[in-house]
Amino acid sequence: MVAVVSPWNYPLSMAAGDAIPALMAGNAVVQKPDTQTALTALWALDLLYEAGLPRDVWQMVVGRGSSLGGTLMDNADYMMFTGSTATGRQIARDAGERLIGASLELGGKNAMLVLDDADIERAADGAIAARFPSTGQLCVCVERLYVDEAIREEFVAAFVARAKKLRIGGGYASATTWAA
Repeated sequence: MVAVVSPWNYPLSMAAGDAIPALMAGNAVVQKPDTQTALTALWALDLLYEAGLPRDVWQMVVGRGSSLGGTLMDNADYMMFTGSTATGRQIARDAGERLIGASLELGGKNAMLVLDDADIERAADGAIAARFPSTGQLCVCVERLYVDEAIREEFVAAFVARAKKLRIGGGYASATTWAA
């Protein structure tokens, strides 16, 4: 059995994105979606039932990770987790102790490198696009910028000028640059 613990952001794609490949590989899945977005994960499950998925191969459990995580870990043959680094460390320790596989998406590791021969304007545009989708609440967003010292001041000025122009709001608001 593959245990999947999915996060609140992108509740449909993050819930189904780990479960469906596990199912396609012939595994049963028990999933604990984030409590804030559990209805979306349950909707994905209903869609797959409607498409013919047997009822018992993908199951959902809803509740706090602190209550359900131990039971999931104790019964999993493989653990898929997207969330905090602290919880990821505990899962890695437990998976290692049990000698089972684990996939951990803990965020905070995505870097962008800007070398001294970069087109500053283009690099700043790219950095803004890579850092702020979904107001930065996306685990694959750029979280660190490494900029060659020779162009640092010019790049930072271009980046900051672009960041100041961003307008965060509802997805359909006319003044919105990035949807919240």
